[in-house]
Amino acid sequence: MGNTVLVPIDGSDSSIKAVEFTISIMKQGDRVVLMNVQKPQYDGFEKVGNVSKEQLDAFYLDEGRKILTSAEELIKKQGISYESVVRIGLPSIEITKVAKEISAHSIVMGSKGMSPVVSHALGSVTYSVIHLAACPVTVVPLMD
Repeated sequence: MGNTVLVPIDGSDSSIKAVEFTISIMKQGDRVVLMNVQKPQYDGFEKVGNVSKEQLDAFYLDEGRKILTSAEELIKKQGISYESVVRIGLPSIEITKVAKEISAHSIVMGSKGMSPVVSHALGSVTYSVIHLAACPVTVVPLMD
């Protein structure tokens, strides 16, 4: 059995570069787990009408599945075994939690995502995952 590589996808160009890099390093028997994390915005939702937490969670899960679509298409074209996961929570926490759950050999992620920048080198989620992960993290820069 091959290695499992977790690839967080946030819809950014950087995360798509991470998928492309992952495809280039895959070997026979390896599998990819594509992941999107939706950061919940529950504060104040009661002001927009009679919306339950379950309805909001369903909305977030649907949004996450939409974001994963382009990454899934890239992986499918290569015939690589993959699965997709959507979680609701803090991205760095959920990414490292899923990596442990699936016994990921490594995490491959983009250097910068859709969130505000912590530094010129790394995005805040990437920076946190590097420090929290129990497996190697490969950071793929967004280059032209």
